[in-house]
Amino acid sequence: MNLSLRLLLLVLIAAVPVLIVQVEDELRSRELRREELSRQLVALAQLGAAQENRLAGMAGGLLAAATESPSLVLGEPGRCTEELRRLHRLLPDLAVIRLISPSGAALCSSGEAVGPTDQELLQLLRAAFETQDTTAVVSLDGDGWTGITFARAVREEAGRPPAVMLASIEGARLSAALAEVPLPAGTDIILLDNEGRILGRAFSAEGQMGTLPSSEELRAALRLGRASAEIARLDGGTRLAGFAPLDPPVGLSVAVTMSRAEAFARTGAQFVTKMTLLGIVFVLASLARIIHAI
Repeated sequence: MNLSLRLLLLVLIAAVPVLIVQVEDELRSRELRREELSRQLVALAQLGAAQENRLAGMAGGLLAAATESPSLVLGEPGRCTEELRRLHRLLPDLAVIRLISPSGAALCSSGEAVGPTDQELLQLLRAAFETQDTTAVVSLDGDGWTGITFARAVREEAGRPPAVMLASIEGARLSAALAEVPLPAGTDIILLDNEGRILGRAFSAEGQMGTLPSSEELRAALRLGRASAEIARLDGGTRLAGFAPLDPPVGLSVAVTMSRAEAFARTGAQFVTKMTLLGIVFVLASLARIIHAI
């Protein structure tokens, strides 16, 4: 082996430890970046959950007050309807306010009767009477409608038949609340149930509705309350996600997601730059040694 090749081999051997150090540093940088992003995504998800909790709290507060009111007249549909319309004007974020009998028959309504399917409605009525508290059901395209319906039994009084008051919030209004959260570039925010079904979304360029592909990480985040995870996208990609659950009785969570490419773009570019500069240095060093040997 001539002297030039031996010198080049020595340079390459010397480069190996440096390359290992650079790769380890890149892996550490990516892990730190992931932890930092997870905290940021969770914080944004908490903002989104606060927006949705505001809407849910508004509906729950209305039901708690109205179902206890002695002025609520159930035996006279005209007066009942006018009272519900008055309440609806005070809370225009609601889709509709209704009063339903235990059998599911409509007593009066503030507007067009939208809400859960008949089966969901009967389950909601049973829960309202059993708990004597505010309950909720989530509908996804139930009878062509998507949203949350809250229910509470009306306080029983002499001469007043048993009934349940419903207050519904449409999926479009839930999506609009998410859109109020200031998001950095490359992120998306969604409202989903424990099965990964998307109920609302502040649409991005790639925004879609549907059900997220199931995974252990997604199930742990939605059902066990894990704050962050890597989840699959509807189109098959992978995204980092931060989660925040809504307050009971709504079994939903807000998730803020970011693509892996966007998440690690900065650290990846820095790694490429460092490796390029390192390669240039070793090439120049090799040439210098070879020229010196000649």
